[in-house]
Amino acid sequence: MATKHPIRISEREREKQKKERAVFRKFARAAGSELSVNMRSIRSRLPPQRDIYCVSTSHGPHRFELCELADTTMKQSRTDSELTLESLVHAKCLDQLDAARVDTKYDRCYVNIGRPTKNVRIVLAAIAHYMLRPDVQPPAAGAPSLIVNIRHIPGTLSERGLVQIHGPMSCLNEPGARWQVNSGGSFNDCIRESFGKKVDRTYSLRGTLVKPQLLLYYDGDPQYMKSFPCGFDVLSLRNSWGTKFTDVWVFDADESRVVIHATA
Repeated sequence: MATKHPIRISEREREKQKKERAVFRKFARAAGSELSVNMRSIRSRLPPQRDIYCVSTSHGPHRFELCELADTTMKQSRTDSELTLESLVHAKCLDQLDAARVDTKYDRCYVNIGRPTKNVRIVLAAIAHYMLRPDVQPPAAGAPSLIVNIRHIPGTLSERGLVQIHGPMSCLNEPGARWQVNSGGSFNDCIRESFGKKVDRTYSLRGTLVKPQLLLYYDGDPQYMKSFPCGFDVLSLRNSWGTKFTDVWVFDADESRVVIHATA
């Protein structure tokens, strides 16, 4: 009889599996009697099998494919949303003198910027240079804000979004420009992307095609980035995912709460 050797997996895959098991345990507890998972049975699997295999307390098998809803861009926004003029100087994207000129010209003005999707610091530096142009002036106190489409600003690589500059505000005690970069993206977009990636795959067990369940989860994301109307997307796309999955779940790992459960 041939000796079976353990399958070697990368450290990255090992960490991914560890995280998925932790999320799934929280999900199984939150789902409660809807799944009745035997917590000690939870195991990770490698393709072409599903991510997670477990059994119920009545010994029925559960096979789950997992997918985190927040994509890389959305995750990055948690740190990029705090980008300041000083951070652009530190990253050598903006000259120290230019940063000081922006602070002086837009003293106590509120500058609200839609977060770029890529090349974040380069685009923000281009916006700062645009604000220093002689033909671009901050609004007077109490006047309507100045709104500029980012794609119309040279050097912003045709990024979408807006720059909104409010005139000086007495409520801002600290001198200089109040530079605020907003987060971008929504979970509705991520749900559609997740279905697109997962539906294209084929799931099999010992050569036989199977229909697992799909667990979409978000973990460690700011509250303002969560979009609860995503139930509409799950239901409206049922004809797409229903051919590959028996059930779709949306789970908030931060609050240990099942947001949506839909069946094919």
